[in-house]
Amino acid sequence: MAQYNEKIAKLINDMFNSWKKVMEKCLVKIYGSKVGVNEAEAMMILIFGTFLCNYNKVLSGTINSEIIDNISNLKDE
Repeated sequence: MAQYNEKIAKLINDMFNSWKKVMEKCLVKIYGSKVGVNEAEAMMILIFGTFLCNYNKVLSGTINSEIIDNISNLKDE
């Protein structure tokens, strides 16, 4: 719907930008300054992408290696 309606597109864009900021703040609080916006985006992709793909029954079992690298930054050292 956002493809065809500017108001809906803005609402969705604002929602995801807000979510990314909150995700980044939470990750920094947990992991410190070694994480940031890239890891927040990776978590959003993982969470929302998994939900969306699962809902549409299109999971292939493969994930982009750059996303995995960003997620792997969240592991305990």
